[in-house]
Amino acid sequence: MTIISHLSRYSIPLILTVLGGLWITVSRVNLDISENKSSIEHPFTGFQAPEFNLPTIDGEAISLSDLQGSLILVNFWASWCPPCKIEMPTLQRTFINYQNENFILLGINTAYQDDVINVQKSLTEMDITFPILLDNQGIVTKKYQVTALPKTFLISSNGFILDVMIGGPLSETSLKIKIDSALSEK
Repeated sequence: MTIISHLSRYSIPLILTVLGGLWITVSRVNLDISENKSSIEHPFTGFQAPEFNLPTIDGEAISLSDLQGSLILVNFWASWCPPCKIEMPTLQRTFINYQNENFILLGINTAYQDDVINVQKSLTEMDITFPILLDNQGIVTKKYQVTALPKTFLISSNGFILDVMIGGPLSETSLKIKIDSALSEK
């Protein structure tokens, strides 16, 4: 083996590794860890939940900030999503079981990619009574970085995200454990 082939065999991966490291360093997001997390809105556990103001399917406007003081479960869903529809009865039972607690359940329909007639039909068929909000422009869906449905957020009474549950259907038992734990910490 010649010296040149030996060098190129090892130098190309080394050069690519160094260039990759430089790219990561240059393009990284600069988030000062000393900064107070409460001032930062991100759809991740431990951060302030992004604010939203959406109309319900009945036309009433609901803002997340108006609900502070209560534990909030926010579920993003669509009428065409099979796992979403499968977990809706679990969410309805959860809504009923905790209606006398300091707990609010909101369904956010990704209405910009759904049909409101199908949404209403699904809600009637499943006998859903908890508030359903319509994200008609997809702004809240983007704020919460929802790329797959369903996606559920458990938000503390002071507006911090306690848990993010991606996919479904949700387990009623694990949901109960998470809600009970959050309510007892208050």
